[in-house]
Amino acid sequence: MAAEDPTIAHAVDAALLKRIAENGAKDALAKHGGGGHPPGMDDLERRVGRLETILDQMVPTLARIDERLKAVATKDDLASVRQDISKVGERVAKVEGAVDKLPTTLHLLGFIVSVLALAGIAKFLHL
Repeated sequence: MAAEDPTIAHAVDAALLKRIAENGAKDALAKHGGGGHPPGMDDLERRVGRLETILDQMVPTLARIDERLKAVATKDDLASVRQDISKVGERVAKVEGAVDKLPTTLHLLGFIVSVLALAGIAKFLHL
C-alpha cells in the first residue's frame, strides 16, 4: 500500500475542519464519508460474503489435496527405500558371486566324460 502524500492528507483534513466549522460535525462527516464507515466500506458486507462463499467452495478442494498429500512419500520414506534397495543390491552381489562359483555345463560334461572314461578303463582292467 502506497504512503499517502502528506499535502493531500493535510488538504483533506483542512477541508473537513472547514466543513465542521461551517455546518457542524454530523453534516461534515456525512459528506466526508463518515457515518460510521470509512470511505469505500459501504459494500463491506457484500465483499465479506463473497469471500466466505469462495472459502466454502475451496474447503472440499483443500480436503482432497490434504488426503492426496498423506499418500505422498516423505524424505524419510525415500531414505528408507534407498536403504532397502542398497541391501537388495548387496544380496544380489552375493548371489552372483555364488553363481559364478557353480560349475558350468562344460565342467559337468567334462566330469561325466572323465567318470565314463575311468569306468571304461576299470572294466577293461577288470577292477
